[in-house]
Amino acid sequence: MHLLLGIAFANPAMNGTWTLDRAASEPVAPILRAQGLTWLERTLAEAGSPTHTIEWRPEHAVVHVQSGWYERVDDLPLDGVARRSTVARVGEVNVASEMVDGVLVTRAELTLRDGAPAVLESHRELVDADTLRLTMRFARQDSTSPEWLTAERIFLRQP
Repeated sequence: MHLLLGIAFANPAMNGTWTLDRAASEPVAPILRAQGLTWLERTLAEAGSPTHTIEWRPEHAVVHVQSGWYERVDDLPLDGVARRSTVARVGEVNVASEMVDGVLVTRAELTLRDGAPAVLESHRELVDADTLRLTMRFARQDSTSPEWLTAERIFLRQP
């Protein structure tokens, strides 16, 4: 049932290449710091101009993430089922994705460099035909009341 709902609510209007609007976006350094990334990694991430190229396929979305210092391809089945994956600089993660009311929601459960469990969520949604909002939420899971860190990033469609 999840698979049918994911396909039914897939949003091919998100197809295309999106570039970060730095002036309209919040910094991600607090989330990266909480993940244990070094000062250099955080500085590079904040200085880059990432692009996200999104392609919808029959049962999943493919997101190509590129920046000046890294590149990755996320193949996201839209069935909400967690799958084990390896992510550079992070290691093994369990990732699940689905469409919820027109929003591409991805949830990654990971183990931080210090061994603590954590969750990183991303919510991608269209604000309008040329604006994509990416809301990132992160929390360590090694306490009884995890504190969620949030950053909103705005991406503009490229011609």
